Amino acid sequence: MTARRQKQAGMALIITLIFLAVMTTAGITMLTSTRIGEDIAGNFQEINRAFQTAETGVVASLGNEGWNADPTVSTTGSGDTGLGYYAYDRRFNDFFPLKRRKSQVFSAIHFQRAQFSIESNAEVRPAEDADPIARSSIGEGVYLVVPKL
Repeated sequence: MTARRQKQAGMALIITLIFLAVMTTAGITMLTSTRIGEDIAGNFQEINRAFQTAETGVVASLGNEGWNADPTVSTTGSGDTGLGYYAYDRRFNDFFPLKRRKSQVFSAIHFQRAQFSIESNAEVRPAEDADPIARSSIGEGVYLVVPKL
């Protein structure tokens, strides 16, 4: 019996070391994938902040009075939302006729559509002088029903 015990004496150590190496590798892999997931979530959050800031620029442009129907004039503005900085540019494109309707009050004879385009650009920065960590641009078209001139 002693000869058999001597043959098996080191086998438990070898199996334990192999098991420990496999578990260490699995743990390191899980930590790496968790960190990558956190980085992806953080990047998505910054991109979402930039998008929301650009949307704020569009809303600011819509709320800005002075819808000028002159194609050579553009309305611009900028601001800081606390999340990022935005700048917008609103331009008049062209007049388009309305579809004919049978209403006496709202008639295609008296009104037309004015098309405007709004471009809003936003940047999210970790500090005021730092490089941006996320950017977003939004372009939208707006139609207003206006009296014919």
